[in-house]
Amino acid sequence: MARDHYLCRGCQTSALVPASLAPPVELVLDSLASPHSRSAYHRALGEFFDWYPSNASGEGFARAVL
Repeated sequence: MARDHYLCRGCQTSALVPASLAPPVELVLDSLASPHSRSAYHRALGEFFDWYPSNASGEGFARAVL
């Protein structure tokens, strides 16, 4: 089953963020002025959300996971 993904406005990266997390990701990205920073943050968030489900070991989304 394919997940719905979101690609940020104006980002030059192919990293995908789950669509359900688009609103908080946009809040972060909208706070950045540089297009390069937006792309870097979008890529890093996409990589984190790909990593998180298989590696968080049931800890929940907490500061310790970050």
